[in-house]
Amino acid sequence: MSTPNEAERRGRSPGLAAFLSFLWPGLGQWYAGARRSAVIFAIPVAIVVVVLASWLLQGPEWVVIQLLSPGTALTIAILIGLLGIWRLISMVDGANTVGGRAAFRRPSLLAGLAAMSIAVVFTHVALGRVALSFYDAGSQIFTSEPDSVTTPAPVPNQSQDVAVLPVATPVATPETKDSRINILFLGID
Repeated sequence: MSTPNEAERRGRSPGLAAFLSFLWPGLGQWYAGARRSAVIFAIPVAIVVVVLASWLLQGPEWVVIQLLSPGTALTIAILIGLLGIWRLISMVDGANTVGGRAAFRRPSLLAGLAAMSIAVVFTHVALGRVALSFYDAGSQIFTSEPDSVTTPAPVPNQSQDVAVLPVATPVATPETKDSRINILFLGID
């Protein structure tokens, strides 16, 4: 394996290594000649892409249903954040592998890393917010709170020792022009 100064002398740019790792973690390390490091950075992202592709093959309805599960949506939001951190680490490591610590003294590299870091943070925060909105929706849908259509029962007199439970108030069904009834069947496995 060559030292960073040798790689830089052969015309390799730390900025290009950082940019390649910005596109896909591990590409900058591959460009620098650090094959083992490149594979280590690339494998987690490749696993996420394979899982995402398998989800998308199930159909968009299936994906939305899975995302409405609060546990799944929260897990995905956390993974999106972790992948963003992984990309940032890969970008810095790619530049360091090619140019060493001396490369970070260049204002052009620091400006490029800052711009790419802002792009990574912005995109991952936006995707994380989408996942968290599914989490919020799923949390509101799958709640265990009591039904809000109940009315409190009258309070018994002090002389009675009878427990009174709340009674559900029926909701009137609005009249329709058609004389049909729609019934929604839910199958839960």
